[in-house]
Amino acid sequence: MTAIYLQNDSTIPYVPAANVNAGDVIVAGGIVAVAKSFIGAGVLGAVARTGMYLVEKAAVAFAIGQELYWDLTNDVVTTTPAAGANPYFGRATAAALSTDATAPVLLGADRVPKQPVIAALVDNSGGTAATTLAVIPATPAQADLANAVASLTAQINTLTAALKAAGLVATA
Repeated sequence: MTAIYLQNDSTIPYVPAANVNAGDVIVAGGIVAVAKSFIGAGVLGAVARTGMYLVEKAAVAFAIGQELYWDLTNDVVTTTPAAGANPYFGRATAAALSTDATAPVLLGADRVPKQPVIAALVDNSGGTAATTLAVIPATPAQADLANAVASLTAQINTLTAALKAAGLVATA
């Protein structure tokens, strides 16, 4: 069977069990969307899966680009996925202080799944780290090998730290 194009993913059809007002956040089957207009109970309407929205937020600070989740209990965006209980909402389009009541968020922004925790390497070589690896001769001295191991360990740990800081690798 071939796939038949239906529509782009900026809106999806939705039939609510109860009335939905414009701006209401809808979570259905793990999909988070926002009603752009009133939809009556039992009436087919459309909800948005993309766009930038000013939404109420939890009392937490976050940085621009940070992943945000919809707190199903408090109806606010938060930085806590709560072990999957809070579905992914989008990314912050501006930094926010914990005292800010609202924040602009890009709904459904591309999400890069976090990779498992990568532990820092422990360097027991006794060598001296450098940013450039020296040529290792055909019959290397122990110090040459130790310095190479120390340098590689330092660079791997720097790369791992950068991946964690970018949110691409879990930190714990």
